[in-house]
Amino acid sequence: MNCRQTKPFRTENGDGHLGQRMRKLRIGQGYSQQEIARAVHVTSRTIQRWEADEAEPYLGEPLRGLASFLRVTPGFLLTGDKEDE
Repeated sequence: MNCRQTKPFRTENGDGHLGQRMRKLRIGQGYSQQEIARAVHVTSRTIQRWEADEAEPYLGEPLRGLASFLRVTPGFLLTGDKEDE
């Protein structure tokens, strides 16, 4: 499984959790959870868990693949900081 169970990483700038940013980007770009799952080689359930902040992608390849697919940096997904975009 390409994720770890954790408490959601919430940013101090009030931009929400990684899962919230991920969902907003996915919907804004018109992708389904299934499309992202196929692109980053995880299950749809894994994407659901990431978006629900039940788990987070590992900091290695799953996070890089997700960020690349959504056309943002891993840092932006983690922190919500526009400077990391």
